[in-house]
Amino acid sequence: MDKNDKYKIIKEIGIGLMGTVYLVEKSNNKYAMKIEKILKKQCVESLKYDIWREIEFSNTMSKYPNHFMKLYDHWINKDCNHIQNWNKIGMKLEFFNKSAQKYYKSLIDSSYCSIKVYSIVDTTLKNIANKLTKEEYNDIFIQCLYVMYLCNKSGYLHRDWKMDNIGLNKTENKYIDIFDFKVKTHGYIVVLLDYGAIIHKKYILSAYEKKIFTSKLTDLFFMFDRYKYNMIYNFKKVERKHGINNIDPIKINENMDKYLPKFNDNNKVLEQYIYKIKHYKPDLLLPEQTIEQLIKNIYNIKRCIKLLC
Repeated sequence: MDKNDKYKIIKEIGIGLMGTVYLVEKSNNKYAMKIEKILKKQCVESLKYDIWREIEFSNTMSKYPNHFMKLYDHWINKDCNHIQNWNKIGMKLEFFNKSAQKYYKSLIDSSYCSIKVYSIVDTTLKNIANKLTKEEYNDIFIQCLYVMYLCNKSGYLHRDWKMDNIGLNKTENKYIDIFDFKVKTHGYIVVLLDYGAIIHKKYILSAYEKKIFTSKLTDLFFMFDRYKYNMIYNFKKVERKHGINNIDPIKINENMDKYLPKFNDNNKVLEQYIYKIKHYKPDLLLPEQTIEQLIKNIYNIKRCIKLLC
């Protein structure tokens, strides 16, 4: 009998490109079980592979139990019949280049699965964002920045900050202490979800991952770059309306330096966001002035928190 037979699957609660998460029960306790196909070579423990990075990250960040999921159990099923249903997320193999198609096809055909059992959260930011007032959203966003700070301070980059990866646990505490500030909880404590894209300098990194660290990127930068369930703005609506994606740099002829940080490697990307905000007026989840402060201080998350408190 496979180990996950001890857990009763109640329902599916999340699905991504690589894994599916189920609400499960064991001995009257509920957990989140993540099942994902892996290759045979990935069964060997190595920080070259995402599944082992995820485990290492979970164990390290358990020192902050309020803001990171607890990993209760993990194992590898060598005779796994799990099917990752891409139809539910609108993905197809042909959307990828030939190299990626070959990799994903080998995963689909693999008989190996990684299974992890995590603590559950009460809800996600995606589920309640449209019910929050501006004050409530701002304060929860400050919590997000603090969790991001804890993650990056420990040397990790999560790289996938979006609304459905922000878990929320209900609390009766009216305030949370963040540095020297008392921030209103509005009944929720932020918990970071989905550790499949975690990287750290101590890992065995690809050339692309090494470049991320040399570029001095923070998770705040990656937060700006997320389109699905973005936590800052909705660019998709205005891009469809105006038929735009990247703006020709020639059109951005105004002085952007006053909005940009001193590091220049990524400023061409950041000035695109500023230009779209000022000229195309997307739906903003935070005040425009706040977004400007975040961009100006995008490499100093602690300073961003202090500016928003």
